[in-house]
Amino acid sequence: MNEQIKRKNKIVESLRDENLFDELFLQYQPIFFADGRKVRGAEALVRWNSKELGFVSPAEFIPMAEETGRINEIGKWVMNEACKTLAQINLGTKQPYIMAINVSAIQLKEDTFFSEVCDVVKETRISAEWIELEITETAFIGRLEETIAILQRLKESGVNIALDDFGAGYTSFSYLRELPANAIKIDGALIQDMRSKESNIAIVRTIVEL
Repeated sequence: MNEQIKRKNKIVESLRDENLFDELFLQYQPIFFADGRKVRGAEALVRWNSKELGFVSPAEFIPMAEETGRINEIGKWVMNEACKTLAQINLGTKQPYIMAINVSAIQLKEDTFFSEVCDVVKETRISAEWIELEITETAFIGRLEETIAILQRLKESGVNIALDDFGAGYTSFSYLRELPANAIKIDGALIQDMRSKESNIAIVRTIVEL
């Protein structure tokens, strides 16, 4: 326990370091169309290779970044870097690719989030339709109406909205009725166990049909 506490404190200390953004980088995971043959775009995934701690898993440092409030700066950096990459990828292409970007519930609580997205789109000279913001159900906890309102504004500006990890927690179907979403991303655990669990096949089939 002592070692865990020491590591957590070190991660928090490193997250506050002014050189953090020199150690962060993005990896891009391809997104395929349903036939599995054609690439639709990519998902930007933030990674951290700390000079002092080595490679730190996102599952470890993202929650701590949210606790310390650094997630807003990290999220803004990710969006800016991902959109700059997207601008280069789509330069001169006939059918532009999309870029999926994960958004923390903490970011959505910021009054400046909508304007920040619009600013990045303008500065990188991309089309808002090329962006797909991924949110999880935690964004709705205690802030359902506020979250839906800002997502609606984003969608009206052209940005796509995806509900991530659907089926992982307690996502209500009422969210689907209210949420201005373009896509639902089914939780990976349901997909991975489809071959061994018939119940998972039934659930996934139902979600797809829905």
